[in-house]
Amino acid sequence: MAYQSRFTGEIYHQQGDSEGEQGQDSGPADRQAGSDPLRVPSVHISGHSSASDGARGWRPWDRQQKRVFHRSKSILTYWAEHGYTVSWVMLSSSPSSDPKKLSRHHGELRRRVERVWGFKGVEFFQVKTTEGHGVLHLYWAWKAPNGYRGRPFIVPQAWLSDEWNKIHKASVVWISRMKLGGRSVGRVTRYVVTQYLVDQEKGGVSCLDGMSWSWRRTFGFPFVKMWNVFKDTYSGSLKVGLYEKWNEFLSGTPVRLMAGVYDLQTSRLERGWNHL
Repeated sequence: MAYQSRFTGEIYHQQGDSEGEQGQDSGPADRQAGSDPLRVPSVHISGHSSASDGARGWRPWDRQQKRVFHRSKSILTYWAEHGYTVSWVMLSSSPSSDPKKLSRHHGELRRRVERVWGFKGVEFFQVKTTEGHGVLHLYWAWKAPNGYRGRPFIVPQAWLSDEWNKIHKASVVWISRMKLGGRSVGRVTRYVVTQYLVDQEKGGVSCLDGMSWSWRRTFGFPFVKMWNVFKDTYSGSLKVGLYEKWNEFLSGTPVRLMAGVYDLQTSRLERGWNHL
């Protein structure tokens, strides 16, 4: 069965699989004769916008889509500003899979990545959709510790496919490194919202089934609660500066809020949030 990448236009061929996933690149597809088994293609999204799918008709985003856009863009901004390597991952389900265990099985897969390949502390953002038999669209992020001299953050797609099949009884996976430069963060997030959160075969209805992220490991404080503090501070006539100040905060710059001056390292973030 052949799949065409939405990102590069390349055709990938998958053998021995009948799961019927559409529009995704297969895991075993990269097993080409003589190719480097550790090679992972990189993705740099450009030129995509919420109106880029004009042939299908533009639709205004609903509240869920806007929420996914904000969470995704914020987390990618944080990772880009702090030297992380980020991969874009897709994990599918098959008729034999239990879609209710998608998130739990994703956790097991990350633990195997950390144990086998040595990438301790992998962070993530995931969107679960009802496409097919259930799909996870993910970002994986990892930052090399100071003095690290090991391999780069690359997880071989063939290995990923085999392990996911053992864990979730589905072998269709996809992974690619992301290049987060310039406006890519917004474009990648916009692409996720427009391409994956609506079911085109069902007239564009929402197929979002939840999202989550490693907030404790990534930020060390309640991310959404902090965002709400920003919205309370930069409201009314000050709202024009909301996103600028939020991005400054994510980059590590101290920002004054109603409850005091905050930055990512301040000890106030570690003592609890009951006072906010």
